[in-house]
Amino acid sequence: SLGGIGPTLGDLGTARDYAVTFGWRLGPGGLFDLGRRDLGDARIRQSEIRIEQTRQRGGEEGRSARAGLEAAVRMLEWARQGVADAEEALRLNRERQAMNIGLPLEVLQAEDALTRARLDYLQVAVEHNQMQVRLHGALGR
Repeated sequence: SLGGIGPTLGDLGTARDYAVTFGWRLGPGGLFDLGRRDLGDARIRQSEIRIEQTRQRGGEEGRSARAGLEAAVRMLEWARQGVADAEEALRLNRERQAMNIGLPLEVLQAEDALTRARLDYLQVAVEHNQMQVRLHGALGR
């Protein structure tokens, strides 16, 4: 703008002009848009619900994996005992056959039982390891 403060044009150097403008929009997409605010609140609530569901699912998976691991530990012990029992049965049947009391078929059956017991033990050991991995995954490790 042209003008001055004082009697001469030379006073224009001391004059300053400042302008500040504010703008906003009213209604949809602007100030007081309640629908937009409600939509934002709804999205926040949905996120909170998803977080809680994930937390609960993780807790359920952890409890399930822990119970599975405990069962696998018991089964592993039973399978280990089954192998020991089958080895003892084979030893006894071999002794009986050596003394001409037992039949060769009994030794073969004991060997077959030992093989099955060892295979069962291996299968249970694999399941035990899988349960450990599942538990570690459920715990986030």
